[in-house]
Amino acid sequence: MSKSVRSTPHRRIAAWCAALAVAFSPVVGLTGAVAAPAHERTASAADFTAQVRSIEHATGRVELTGTGPTGGSVAIAVDGADTVWTEVRDGVWSAGLRVGPGPRVLHVTSQVTGETVDLPVEVLGLLPPTWVPTIDPFTRTITLEGSGVSRPARYVVTDDGEPVADVVAEAGAPWRAVLRDRAPGRHDIVVERVFDGTVNGIGRDSYELSGAAEVGTASASRETRRTTLAGRAPVGTTLRFADASGPVLGADGEPVVATTSTDTTWRAELPFPETVRFHRITVTTFDDGTPIGTTDALVTVPIAITGSVEELPDGSVRLSGTGEPGGVVALETASGTPVDGAGGRPITAAIGRGWELVVPRATLPGDVVVARQRVQGVEQGALRLVLPRLPVRPAPEHGHGPGAGPGVSTGNHRAAPQVTAGRITAVPSGRLAYTGEDPSVPLGVAGVLLAAGLGGLAGARALGRRGAHRG
Repeated sequence: MSKSVRSTPHRRIAAWCAALAVAFSPVVGLTGAVAAPAHERTASAADFTAQVRSIEHATGRVELTGTGPTGGSVAIAVDGADTVWTEVRDGVWSAGLRVGPGPRVLHVTSQVTGETVDLPVEVLGLLPPTWVPTIDPFTRTITLEGSGVSRPARYVVTDDGEPVADVVAEAGAPWRAVLRDRAPGRHDIVVERVFDGTVNGIGRDSYELSGAAEVGTASASRETRRTTLAGRAPVGTTLRFADASGPVLGADGEPVVATTSTDTTWRAELPFPETVRFHRITVTTFDDGTPIGTTDALVTVPIAITGSVEELPDGSVRLSGTGEPGGVVALETASGTPVDGAGGRPITAAIGRGWELVVPRATLPGDVVVARQRVQGVEQGALRLVLPRLPVRPAPEHGHGPGAGPGVSTGNHRAAPQVTAGRITAVPSGRLAYTGEDPSVPLGVAGVLLAAGLGGLAGARALGRRGAHRG
C-alpha cells in the first residue's frame, strides 16, 4: 500500500553504538542472558519496519503496524496532528491515528534505533457504494450493477444477512453481482466495499420479489370454444385458476393446472364461458404448494354473430344481423370459399351496432351462404343462412347481361322496409318465370278474339256471295 524510507547511516551507527553499550553492561547482560526467552532475544535484534495496515477513508483513520526491538517505543508524526506513541511488544508494534483528507506523509521513528520510515498515504472522500438494480421475479434473480473507485476493490453482498456474492473490480472498473434463486418476498440487500485493508463504504437497499404470474395473453374464441391464457411466472411454480363460480374445472372435472417452463413461460386452455360478456379469472401462483401471488385476468367474450335473410322486390337479398362491435363479417360458400363482389374483392361488412349486406341474388351461391365473423383478424364464429331460390332461367355470367353488375351495397336499402323480415316465398311452378302472371287469362282472351275474327270472316264471305248472285 505504501513505500517505506529508512533513516540515514549516521542514525544507524548511533543506534548500533547504543546497543553495544547495553550489551557490555555487566548487569543488563547477565540478566538478559539468564531471564530473557529465546523469542524475545530474537525480537530485540529485529530490524525496525513500518507499513500501513488499513485506511478507513470515511473517518480518516489510518492503522499502522511494524517490527522493532522489544521494549522500545515508536513515534508517529504527521503534519497537522499530534505525535502518537506506541510500544514494541514481542518484537511487533501497532498504532492508529486520524489523518485529514488528501495526500499525507507519516513519519514513523524507532526511539531505540533512531530509524525513521516515511509512509505516504492518501485519504479519499468517498460516498457509499451505489448501484442500479434489475429485479426479475420470473427467473428469481436480483442483479446489481455499480461503478468502481480509483482503487481495486471487492464488493461483498449479503441478502438478509446471508453472504450471496463476492466480486472484485479493478481500479475504476464497474462491478456487477447477480443474486440467483431468490425466494419471493422482501430482500434486504447490503453491499460492503472493501479496499485498503478494510470496509470503505456500505450501501443498503430493499426489494420485493413478487410471486404473482404475468398474464400477457387473455382471449376467448367462439371458433375453438376455448379461453386461452398465457404469460410468465417464477420458474418451478404451478398455476391454478378460479372465477366467480369457483375453481375452473377441465373436461375431466379436475381443476385446471398449468406448470411454468424453464424459460418462465406458461399457457392454459380453459372452458369457454357461455353466459358472460366479461370473464374475470384469478390466476394463483403456487411454490411447493404454498400460494405466493395472484393476478386477475379480464377476458372479453366476443358477442355471437346472428343474422337473417330478406328477399327484396328488386331481386336482391338483404343479409343482416348483430355481432362483436369492431369486428368484420365476410361471406363464404359452404365449402369456405370467399364470395367475391365487384372487382373480385370479398364481400364484407363492418360490425357497429349491427351489420348489413344487400347483394344481387345471382352473386350468391345456390342454397346456403356462410357469414363468418372476425375480430382483429381472429375468427369468432360463423352462421349458415338459407337463401331464396335462384330464378329458373340460367343466370347470366357474372358482370354481363341485363340486371348483372356489381349491385352490392351495405347499410339501409331503399326497398328493405317494405319487406317482411325473414320470409322467403317459393314460387309455384305454374307461374311465369319472370312476370309471375297466370297464363289462363291471356289465353282465354286470345280465344275469344280468335273466335270473333273467324265469325266476322265467315259473314263477310256470305255477303260477298249474296251480292254476286243478285248481279
